[in-house]
Amino acid sequence: MPNNSDTKKLIKDIVDLFYQNRYKIFNVNTINGKTLIKPIGYFISLGITTPISYLMKLKTIIDNSNYGLSAELVELRSSRSESYGDYLNLVTKVGEENIKKYKSNDNLDSFDALMTKEGAESLLNKLDSLQMKLKLSDVMKKIDGLEGGWDDHLIYKKDGVFGVYYSFVNYLKDCDNEYRIGIYVKKL
Repeated sequence: MPNNSDTKKLIKDIVDLFYQNRYKIFNVNTINGKTLIKPIGYFISLGITTPISYLMKLKTIIDNSNYGLSAELVELRSSRSESYGDYLNLVTKVGEENIKKYKSNDNLDSFDALMTKEGAESLLNKLDSLQMKLKLSDVMKKIDGLEGGWDDHLIYKKDGVFGVYYSFVNYLKDCDNEYRIGIYVKKL
């Protein structure tokens, strides 16, 4: 059976094949949230806007990889331990039916505007600049194709630039705890 560093490298190699963006792998190192132990598995944290459906696809790929790995969709709570000088990473929720994205806690005042589909359509009809119309139209099409569509996304305008505002994300900071949605992997 491979050691922990071999298992972590194997997980990294699998994720690298299927996910080209930045991601992090955390050691799951506590079973009670208080005591630091030798890692019992690994948590893969993809981008904070990664759809749950993509996490589930990657989970299935890892499960079916024939490398003796088991994967589950989970929530991870990370909290700084003064006693150990390290983060304690605890799996707190398991299973697709128990996992929900977190409401984004962005500072909404930092945007010039946030628009629903109706607001964006109204602005589109009022814009004089063809270039701005094309930019806004492109963002609208992008939201149409996203998981959750207009129910989970808005258009933001900031400094004359339009973009997608994600109303629900895979990361939440709450006081001294950080919560992430991702994939828990362990060796069978």
